[in-house]
Amino acid sequence: MKWLFLAAAIWYWWLLYTLSYNPKDFPDPTHAHKVWERRFAVSCCLGASIVTGSLYLSGAIHRPWITAVLFVVSAILVGLVQGQLVGLIIYSKVGLMMLKVKAGMKLGVPKLAPIVWPIYLRAEEGGRERIITRQMACSYSQATATWPRRIVFSILVLWTFADAYLNARDWHLNDAPWWLCILGFFLSALVGLWFVGVIVMVWDWIARWFAQRRSAAARD
Repeated sequence: MKWLFLAAAIWYWWLLYTLSYNPKDFPDPTHAHKVWERRFAVSCCLGASIVTGSLYLSGAIHRPWITAVLFVVSAILVGLVQGQLVGLIIYSKVGLMMLKVKAGMKLGVPKLAPIVWPIYLRAEEGGRERIITRQMACSYSQATATWPRRIVFSILVLWTFADAYLNARDWHLNDAPWWLCILGFFLSALVGLWFVGVIVMVWDWIARWFAQRRSAAARD
């Protein structure tokens, strides 16, 4: 249960970090502003889900209608608070840049900026849709390159969704509301698929490394 809330908290922080970028700085400010507003709304719902889920699982609330009202109130409060949190992230980045300037260090592109920029770009500008499609195709080709990989990763994917279903069922048996069970299922599946994706990349890297070693040994 704790790892699920940890994953939701990391996702919430990531949404806040992406909101610290100004939509006016992108080629199409109108499109970027729409993306910013959509991510702001998602972060409000996610923050409200974390707050409501924590209170429900702690036993502070029990009745469904109280849970629904608390979720709406939490979404409003989170929307008011997270604007200040985004501002804090912006000030932190500016402060770090000032410290680097005073220390005589060279300013470079923030490490997470290349990951955030495509979110606010259109597909024809190299936006997120094209990057995600390309990455999914690459991961799929890696996972299905050989028969052993197909078998192993098929089992891992089935295990991921089975584990997510069992988690959601356990929550349902513990009288958790249906929306929390659905949220738990998708978050569990998301974390599991992320884990499988890491295994795919590591396996592919190891396979390439051994192939290069064999090729070098054959040349020698």
